[in-house]
Amino acid sequence: MQIDQPEAALLGLQLAPDELAALRHQGFVASETRGSGTTVHKLHFRIKGRQRVRYLGTDVKRAAEVRKALEVFQQQRRLTRHIAARAGELKAILRTIKPRLSQPALAAGFIFHGRRLRRPRRMS
Repeated sequence: MQIDQPEAALLGLQLAPDELAALRHQGFVASETRGSGTTVHKLHFRIKGRQRVRYLGTDVKRAAEVRKALEVFQQQRRLTRHIAARAGELKAILRTIKPRLSQPALAAGFIFHGRRLRRPRRMS
């Protein structure tokens, strides 16, 4: 099994399997400046509601590699959330269309059955 570069950056942190699973959904790399002017980088994430922090050190390149790995790891989650948001917007648009089309559809001899336009049955 071949390990790609982003996974290698995270595997180098010696994270437990449950920690790696948590990083697929959330987590970020934060940088903070210490009193001496040194910038340190930390990986922050949560498991079962508790925050976990892994020290990454002062190496900017290593922090960038971990950030890139997180971006790749969380890509599926972000796409899923993006699609869900667009689906919500689409539902909102559909809710506004039906009331505006009801009167013209009725005038043309159609009624709404759910979201579909149907010609009502003729009663004899």
